[in-house]
Amino acid sequence: MEAFSPDYLHPRLARVRPTIVSPASHSQIEYGQQLTINFRAEGRINRNLITVTMISPPFTTHSFSMNQRLLVLTHENGTRPEVTSLGRSNYQVRVTTPGSPILAPPGYYLLFVVYREVPSQGIWVQIK
Repeated sequence: MEAFSPDYLHPRLARVRPTIVSPASHSQIEYGQQLTINFRAEGRINRNLITVTMISPPFTTHSFSMNQRLLVLTHENGTRPEVTSLGRSNYQVRVTTPGSPILAPPGYYLLFVVYREVPSQGIWVQIK
């Protein structure tokens, strides 16, 4: 038997892992919406190393995985996410949700804040 354990799960990286404060899991979002995400991260962060991703959970049938997709969210006009310090290890990042159902079919996605290639625990969002 083989176990997969990515490097970012190592306990020494626990301090790097962001924690999403808001929105709450199971929030509904719309296409082309400005989305504000509040998160915590220990100490000062390099704002250029923050990314926000949405992952569509695939379904598997007959050993074949369908509908897997990873969306990297940007700020307006495709620029880097806008990250603001709120003080005491609290931060806010602003991104724009996908603009159409062609990029992100309606449904549930896992949303992550990623810092230095270490993802937060994901929250569920529903895009309509």
